[in-house]
Amino acid sequence: MEPSSVRVRISLPGSGWIDSLKDQITPRRMLAAFLLMTISFSVPPSLNHILRGGPKDYPLWYETGQKVLHGEVIYPVGQVFPFMYPPIAAILLAPLSVFGQLPMMLALAVINSAVWLACILMSVYLVTGRPLRQHPLLYLIPTACSAPFAFDTYHLGQVNLLLLGVMLGSFVCLRNGREWGAGALVALAVGIKAFPLMAVGYFVYRRHWVACVSLVVSLVMFFALVPFAVRGYEQGKQDVTVWAKGMLLNYDEGSIGQRTERAYSWKNQSLVGMSNRLLRHKMADENPASNFYVNVVDLDFRTTNAIIVGVALSLCLFYIGVMPSHRHRTRQSDAIEFAMLLLMILLFSPYSFGYFFVWLLYPFAVLINLWLTAPKASLDSRRLGTVFCVSVALLSLTLVNQRTAEAYGNFFLTTLLLLLTLGWQLNKQKLASASAGPVAV
Repeated sequence: MEPSSVRVRISLPGSGWIDSLKDQITPRRMLAAFLLMTISFSVPPSLNHILRGGPKDYPLWYETGQKVLHGEVIYPVGQVFPFMYPPIAAILLAPLSVFGQLPMMLALAVINSAVWLACILMSVYLVTGRPLRQHPLLYLIPTACSAPFAFDTYHLGQVNLLLLGVMLGSFVCLRNGREWGAGALVALAVGIKAFPLMAVGYFVYRRHWVACVSLVVSLVMFFALVPFAVRGYEQGKQDVTVWAKGMLLNYDEGSIGQRTERAYSWKNQSLVGMSNRLLRHKMADENPASNFYVNVVDLDFRTTNAIIVGVALSLCLFYIGVMPSHRHRTRQSDAIEFAMLLLMILLFSPYSFGYFFVWLLYPFAVLINLWLTAPKASLDSRRLGTVFCVSVALLSLTLVNQRTAEAYGNFFLTTLLLLLTLGWQLNKQKLASASAGPVAV
């Protein structure tokens, strides 16, 4: 086959083998395959619990829920926290732990599966305006690309799929003018894990003032009223203050929060983790005996932080610079903005471990939709197809040598590549909309 013919096949989204998928891959078949996959992801943790006593974080979730039920201390003063998430997250685990650890694990697996399906449908809705009866590739490719990370959420008992679902729900609320719901959902995400709070910057810039008020009110409820009501005033206050001091206000040369060993290890793909690992002579493995370093220079902590701030500000200015004005916004431009926001939160979070990148589901949905709607055989089509292939190749490096690939930031680089590509596309749309005049959102 000639190279040119390969390029034509890749860049013709409206013909040939791509169109045939609409007939061969029906919604019923996709749903059946999805259910089979979720069952295959859910069974191993439960079997592991029965045979070996419980995998990864599930025992911690059960123990934390039990502590809430019995009024015990969650965050021991002067010690490393066994449970590092906000108090409201612990309170939400309490009712799930009532009937034992195995029922709790099964309930979490069912919740995870339902949320994953909701994430897929909300992603398609945000990029097309309808959640059902869209091109099969909009469902298949983002799901396939996020599946390894989704498996980790089942295996480890992590909640990042739930966080993605809550964030996408907030975006759906924004698209439909329900700003109170948008703010409350982001606050819920912050209550589960604090890092989604960065979304408030988007609310402020886009002048979603009602969403901002809703976010603040909901944060007060989740971080004060609910803990005080459930745990009592004194214990609730102690939970919030001890957790905040230990997790939010703890960043130094040796650690972020309370994760001294993992803060700068190869597992952390955030801008902070990557920068400290590559720019300082810091161990890139949790095991000191490994003697594993990947730094290309050896800067001091202050200089490294100056670079982190400079890169973060540059990306923020890039994001703001490519955004269209309010009167030139469209459904597609909003979809790209939301995807870029998720990517930036991944980059700026103090921690971004592997399972965090299940959030790539939505940016991949946006990328595939742009590719499917690009003119046939156009430069845009080829560029988007290339970016997708490079992104998958970068993610796949983990299969070759996980520690080395992630130490040098293959997930980080994929996220950055998607951010820059979507920004480029958004800027093109911005310039085209400006020349065409105002468009109704």
